[in-house]
Amino acid sequence: MALFVVSSSGRKELLILSFIGFLCMFVSIYLVYDHIKDEEASFCDVGSHISCSKVRRSIFSELFHVPIAIFGLLFHIFLILVLLVGIQMSGKQLKCYIAFIFYMNVFGVAFIVYLVCAEIYLSALCPFCTVLHVAQLISMYIIWKVYNSYSSMPSLYEVLWELRVWILFFGCINFVPMVYFNVTIDLSVEDEVVVLNEDFATCLTHSGWRFYGLANCGWCAKQKRLFGSTMKRIIFIDCAENKDVCKEKQVDAYPTWIKFDEDGNETNRWKGFVSLETWDILEDCPDPLKI
Repeated sequence: MALFVVSSSGRKELLILSFIGFLCMFVSIYLVYDHIKDEEASFCDVGSHISCSKVRRSIFSELFHVPIAIFGLLFHIFLILVLLVGIQMSGKQLKCYIAFIFYMNVFGVAFIVYLVCAEIYLSALCPFCTVLHVAQLISMYIIWKVYNSYSSMPSLYEVLWELRVWILFFGCINFVPMVYFNVTIDLSVEDEVVVLNEDFATCLTHSGWRFYGLANCGWCAKQKRLFGSTMKRIIFIDCAENKDVCKEKQVDAYPTWIKFDEDGNETNRWKGFVSLETWDILEDCPDPLKI
């Protein structure tokens, strides 16, 4: 007996996929919220190896300085729209939509492979991400069954041409966050309060604080912008160039600030971006804004 029987047109399966899409959309909304809020611990933190925050604060959580959760959210919203429109189609148009949804899911599964490899590298599992991964695999199986239920399907060129407006729309909605996180935020840096007092940065270094991060990490870039020209007084360890050092110090989030005493023993640690208000609590150093 077949494990999954496809309806004659496949519309019922498209409706099921839209429900799965809504589930993924709500999970993605939480992941976006969790990334932007950037709290020390996430709701889904269970231990050192089951932790959303550990994955969220890794270099793999961003792509082109944009939280991957945002791309995931846009992907599922887009797919839901295509599914709901596709359900209303018939004939060759319906086949084109089914083929397009199939190709989109192939892309989604390929991206899941990348994310799973990242979790293996980090030795950490994000429970909510896993929900999305499982849902994506289920969606892939369903649309694959629908796709194969037809004796003939349009060519890839026909599908791309028929749904060219959708493809353009998908590109545009993904371009918006890339502009926001890479251009708009950078342009607003001039209006942000930055450290002006080199004695403040020197005080942090003399107090034993070390800045661990990555050159292409969005939050690390934001942290560097906070210090401005005084960043030269801060000791920065690039974990891409000093993997053994960061592994020894168990640095699993970027940025991470670690404070050492005179004997080289760790006395304090802060994961994530540190604002001037937080520095005021952590250290009694000169006024960072005094020229």
